Amino acid sequence: VSPSDEVFYLGDFAFGRGAKPPLVSELLASLNGQISLVQGNHDPRLERCLDLGFKQVWREHTLPLAGREVRLCHFPYPDPAAQGEWEDKHISRRPQPDGRWLLHGHVHGLWRERPELKMINVSVERWGLAPVSAPELELIINTHDPLPQALPPQSPTPQNKESL
Repeated sequence: VSPSDEVFYLGDFAFGRGAKPPLVSELLASLNGQISLVQGNHDPRLERCLDLGFKQVWREHTLPLAGREVRLCHFPYPDPAAQGEWEDKHISRRPQPDGRWLLHGHVHGLWRERPELKMINVSVERWGLAPVSAPELELIINTHDPLPQALPPQSPTPQNKESL
């Protein structure tokens, strides 16, 4: 990550119990990139996050990626087939599927990608403790959900003089 790169952190930056705001600001300032936060369940109020040094803070955000608009949210879509504690937590804060791909965190190492639900878990636990690059995400999205090929332009067909 270079100092000018745009970085989206999808929640729970460093706000677990006992996280001290001065240390969080210091940690954030030590990282490369222009870091925006999509708020997670362990993050403080939006205004407080801005005071700590994040470029921008949202509860949910969208951005263009892989030729389409994707959603960013800390929480994954609900999974009707899932069972277990993770699925029951924060159900009211989960975005509802709307046909767009979702980049999310929250579930840490449970899965990396769920193409059948159009979800990619960008938690560092699933990516070698490193950020996921836009080209990596585009490859996953385009592999599982390729955009339709544009038809080549057609040359105009000559008009039949008899039909005039």
